[in-house]
Amino acid sequence: MRPNQTPSTGPGPRFSAAVFIAQREYWFDRFGEDRVHACLATLGPVGDELRYATAVGWVPFDAVKRAYEALSEATGEPVPALHVATVRASIQRTMKRIWRVFLRFVDDDSMTDRIPTLVRKGYDRGSVRTESGEGHGRLFISDFPGIDDFVVRGLCAATEEMLRTAGRKEPVVRGHTTGPDSAMLEGRWK
Repeated sequence: MRPNQTPSTGPGPRFSAAVFIAQREYWFDRFGEDRVHACLATLGPVGDELRYATAVGWVPFDAVKRAYEALSEATGEPVPALHVATVRASIQRTMKRIWRVFLRFVDDDSMTDRIPTLVRKGYDRGSVRTESGEGHGRLFISDFPGIDDFVVRGLCAATEEMLRTAGRKEPVVRGHTTGPDSAMLEGRWK
C-alpha cells in the first residue's frame, strides 16, 4: 500500500484541463463541435472557460458537471450514461498501443498501484491508498473535499477501462462515498 498526495486548493475540486479537453474531443466526435460549443455557451462565463480551456492547468469541477448536464439535456442522453461513455472513450484514446501492450505484462498489484495516477492526474486534491491481490483491488480516497457520486462514477468507469485495456477480463468496479471528503472503490476482474 502506497499513499499518493495531491495538494488541495480552492473551495471546490478542480479537474485537469487536459483530461477535460480529451472528454470534450470525444463530445465533438460524437455530437459535433457546433452542438457542443452551443451547449457550453449556455453556461455563460464558465462555459467560455471550458470552451477555450488549454491543456495546462485546471477547470472548476462544478463547471464540468454543468457541461455534462447541458449536453445531456441537448442530446437526451442521461448524465450517468453520457459520463461513463465519455470517460471510457477518453481512457481508450489516452492508452495508446504501446501502453496497451506494456500493461498486459504488469501483475495485478503493480496495476492497482498505478490506478491512483487517475486521481492525481484528474483532480487537484485527494490522497489515495490501494490494497490489491490477484483479481481484486480496493482504492481508498481521502482528503478530497467535495467528492461526490459523480466523481466516484467517473473514477469507477476510468478504472474499469484501464483494467480492460490492460487485458483484465470482465472488470467491474463499484464505489461509494464514505464521508464528506472520502470514498472507496472496489474492483474485481479475471
